[in-house]
Amino acid sequence: ASIITVMPGGTSTGTGIVMTEDGYIITNCHVIDNAAAVTVLLSDDSEYEASLVGADAISDIAVLKIDAQNLTAAMTDDGNSLIEMLFDVFEKDLIDMLELSDATRKAIENANG
Repeated sequence: ASIITVMPGGTSTGTGIVMTEDGYIITNCHVIDNAAAVTVLLSDDSEYEASLVGADAISDIAVLKIDAQNLTAAMTDDGNSLIEMLFDVFEKDLIDMLELSDATRKAIENANG
């Protein structure tokens, strides 16, 4: 996904990865820092206004949410979802940032031991 950020003084672009079928997208925190508005452009040329779910400047990770369904979520080479891999790296902070349901949290935690 392409991330288009409107800031005072102009616009900037960056990239993001679709993490879930219902529109959670991960990008770098510096991409959306000081943004007045954020638009996500998908590979099919559809555009969505994005809301910021959470960001961590230290790890340079931000999570955006777009109002979309049935998206193709990124997968790792071994067939696991990207969110499972990120859970291994960022542990519960990322999961808390995503505001996932208890059932989804438990499934991810179980998949990651």
